[in-house]
Amino acid sequence: MAYVMIIEDDRAIGLAMRVHLQGDGYRVELCGDGEAGMIRVLREQPDVIFLDYMMPQLDGFAVLPLLAERHLADRVVVVTALTSSAAQEYAEKFGAEYLRKPFNNRELTAAAQRVLAKRFPVGGG
Repeated sequence: MAYVMIIEDDRAIGLAMRVHLQGDGYRVELCGDGEAGMIRVLREQPDVIFLDYMMPQLDGFAVLPLLAERHLADRVVVVTALTSSAAQEYAEKFGAEYLRKPFNNRELTAAAQRVLAKRFPVGGG
């Protein structure tokens, strides 16, 4: 069972994401801010990290390069309401996936599956 960490300050969005992903069979934990999320990611090494850009304290823009330094950015799906191409390009610069809010459950699951497929390719080559 893949382990997913959601770092999202909007509790309603985070809980909805958690409920859906748990229903898809993932083990899911939720963190409400970037600082706590970063600490837990480093300690627990989740398979997939959903990371909101806009959060108080340590935001996703600051967390993403810190994860990249630790070779964890390939596990990230940035989730944001920001619509600028610069926001998407910033995520892609670090090898992260990008998911614009609002998204539906199918898109959420597909993003997690893309990260897992990159990390654990089937058939390997």
